[in-house]
Parts: sequence; structure tokens; C-alpha cells
Amino acid sequence: MQRKLKLTLLTLALIFAGLCLAHAAASTTPATTPQAIRQRRAALYLESARQPLAKLASQIYEFAADSEFCRLDSGAKACGLPADPLKSTDLKQIFNYYVKLPVNSEMEQQKVAAQKGHWIWQAAPNTRQ
Repeated sequence: MQRKLKLTLLTLALIFAGLCLAHAAASTTPATTPQAIRQRRAALYLESARQPLAKLASQIYEFAADSEFCRLDSGAKACGLPADPLKSTDLKQIFNYYVKLPVNSEMEQQKVAAQKGHWIWQAAPNTRQ
């Protein structure tokens, strides 16, 4: 009886360990990392300037789902998402929430890379003689 109990507990522990490994492998897919989400968001933002949202609907919905997986794994801030969830199912609002608003907020937060104090000024050579 005690041997059967030990064997059952060992089997359950192995099953649990296998499920944990499967979940860890599934949750770290490259498509749902914060860096991949940022890259896909920028590409989708640029693509939306060329095509209407209706043609990009499947890509937008897939990106929204991947963004939510990223939120679960890494948090809303790391994935560039607002803290409060979206309550709409309208395509335009989904695009604004997952793509447009995060891109616009990143653009507003970026500092100018070139500062005037770092410019190197060299006098023009005197060619008149």
C-alpha cells in the first residue's frame, strides 16, 4: 500500500514537472518577448500607412493576442501596453490600443540623440593666399 502511494506521488511529480517545462517552453516563444513585440509593433504601424486596417485585420488581431501573452509573461510596462485592459472589440480601437498609442508614446519619450554641445566645430581652412 505504501509502495503504491509512493509510486503514485512520484508519477504525479513527474507529470507536474513535465507540465511546468511545457508551459515554460510555450511562454517564452520569440514572438511574445518585449523586444519582438516592439519590432512587430513598429512594422505594423508602418504597414498601416500603406494599407487600410481592414486588410491588416488578421495581423492586428494576432498581434493583439501576442501582446496579451507578453503582458502575462513580462508585464504591461515591459511590453509597452497601458495598465488597464481594452474593453472594445472594434478593429480601429484595437489598433489604437496595441499599436498606435504605444508608438506615439515612445516617440514622445525619446530624447534627441544629437546635442549641440557635442558638435565639433572646425574652422574652414583658409584657401585664400
